Amino acid sequence: MKFDRHPTELLIVLVVFLRSHAHPNSNNEPVEAPRSPWPRPDAAVMETVQTYISWGSSAGQATPDCKRFLATFGANRSWESPFTSNEFMEYDIEGACNRLAMNLSWRVASLDAGQYLYPLYSQHLGMESYWKVGFVWNAVGGAKNLSHVFNRKEYNFTIITVLWLQVYPNNKSYIFNAVDVFWPDAEATFPTTLTNMVDNYVSFLGGNCKTWAELFWRDVGMVTVSGEDTGYYGPTGLTEYCSKMVYMWSSYVHDVDDMSYSVDIYSSTVEKVAFTWTRTGVYLGRVRTDEILTVFYIRSAPTPKADLKIFIAWDFLQPPMEEASLMT
Repeated sequence: MKFDRHPTELLIVLVVFLRSHAHPNSNNEPVEAPRSPWPRPDAAVMETVQTYISWGSSAGQATPDCKRFLATFGANRSWESPFTSNEFMEYDIEGACNRLAMNLSWRVASLDAGQYLYPLYSQHLGMESYWKVGFVWNAVGGAKNLSHVFNRKEYNFTIITVLWLQVYPNNKSYIFNAVDVFWPDAEATFPTTLTNMVDNYVSFLGGNCKTWAELFWRDVGMVTVSGEDTGYYGPTGLTEYCSKMVYMWSSYVHDVDDMSYSVDIYSSTVEKVAFTWTRTGVYLGRVRTDEILTVFYIRSAPTPKADLKIFIAWDFLQPPMEEASLMT
């Protein structure tokens, strides 16, 4: 059983090998694919995302359209981002957008390659009216005249954003809460402490589940996985989740892609870590690949060294059809 990081070439070889040894379906008749009970991010959600990252700008426009931006949010709304200027929580969405518009001379925004949206559905969050979607995007812009944005004349950031969407009676999803994870003053090299935390999380420390649970904060750490009907809470729940994953995935390789983090402006400590990654391997005897976006909420542990620990981990991914159908 291996959960170590491997080069991309080995990942490709593994997938080819596993597929070549998979048992063929003895029934050659077409089989109707199982239907997922989860809503997939559709064109309407993609339009909401595009409007969000452009701050309401229409195609070809370089400045925000704050009324159009506000229209993507529901009645109860909040925006958490360094772009809001207070970097904490902004409820006056249009006002924060207008302040940006006054200070920007030009701006473009684009989704990551493939325009991939990572959903999260969780019954204990009330999936009938709320769900989340995460994505990676790039923001490029400049400041007007002698003004500055993040103490610079120009900026170019890779951002990981999570939108908490509320489904209204018209079956349209509006933004309830938006969170941009990035840190304008971040160095080019990702902090080693956070890189190690990410690697230890995705590898399950080679199946050492008791030690893996120690990545989390005291007795209240938690993991929530898209499609699961409950979260895994505390040392017992976290060890249970790790053991379950080690059992179900007899082997897999993983590759971490984009990584970002944000910092609490009051304590200057890391507050959130977000990253995208791919997991490919043998899941219950079948080849499977998961595209995942994970978000950590971080707290400093009450130790003399004030070590950073995971408070909550969210795994965003589209649940496989066969698993989703079992939950209905």
